[in-house]
Amino acid sequence: MPDPLAPAASETGFGVVFFIISVVIVVLIIASAVKASRNRSVLREAGLDPATAESQILAQAHKSQLLAPGRTAESRLAEAHDLHERGLITADELGVLRERILGEL
Repeated sequence: MPDPLAPAASETGFGVVFFIISVVIVVLIIASAVKASRNRSVLREAGLDPATAESQILAQAHKSQLLAPGRTAESRLAEAHDLHERGLITADELGVLRERILGEL
């Protein structure tokens, strides 16, 4: 006769699954905390405030010359003409520059 106080097989299976899920959740929480701590350290080493890092990076990118609008064809042609007048490039080189600049329009 089965022991009425012994847990049923479905109860022990539930306990194992519950334990595994609990362990996975704890591991994910620890991994998230470690990642946040490392990100905070990297931001501080870069001279950024971790609380406002995204805004600081966006402000720096906005001021960046790399993201500034490109020079106009007119200013580039004027610079090429100036280089030719100063004797730094030949008439042939000026012609090539003009074609390249006008070809990009």
